[in-house]
Amino acid sequence: MKEDDFFNNLGFDSNPFESTNADDEDRLDKYFIRPKYFDSVWGNPQHPTSAIVFAPRGGGKTAQRKMIEFESQINNNVLCVNYSRFEFSKSIQSITLNDHLRKIIQIIVIGILTKLNEEPELKSHLDSNDEIYLKKMINEYLGKISEQDFKNAIDALSNYTDKAKEFWYNHIEKINVGIDVLVLKFGLNIESPKHHTVSDTIAKSHKYQIERIRNIVYNNRK
Repeated sequence: MKEDDFFNNLGFDSNPFESTNADDEDRLDKYFIRPKYFDSVWGNPQHPTSAIVFAPRGGGKTAQRKMIEFESQINNNVLCVNYSRFEFSKSIQSITLNDHLRKIIQIIVIGILTKLNEEPELKSHLDSNDEIYLKKMINEYLGKISEQDFKNAIDALSNYTDKAKEFWYNHIEKINVGIDVLVLKFGLNIESPKHHTVSDTIAKSHKYQIERIRNIVYNNRK
């Protein structure tokens, strides 16, 4: 009996055990069995908290991450970042936590611009301080971004469709042009007025930066 016939007789249209990696399972959402703590890992987007999943090899860590990505595609109030490529132009011994945080912030900033490009009316949800801060973050994190980091960041936006990312793909070889187009489109090329309380320089604390852009993302999705 052929393999296909064997699985067809069992009610499958293909081998359900063909892959050992959840990343390669294109129908994972159809048969995924949620562990009891899955909702705790997903959490509440309005009140986000950290969660770390420990499990042995084959224990379902990747499957759960994939399902978080799937859930974020259904729920439009989440910006889902899949940070799984760690590529740096420095030795592994010199890589620090701040290097990773910088990459994550870079992805989030691109995610905000992607959403604004897809739904321009969301800009009205941002106040003037948010706009100024977002402009500073664009200058800081996208001003000298490499083509490789740019592509990795786009791919890391797990819950955005290819259509939403199409603008960036069209500018993959002229990144700065694409960024400038969106900055002008949303009026983010404004200078910070003297009476504003936002500092002219970005705070050095990456934790603070993440908190600020988290609030921007939240305001952008109300």
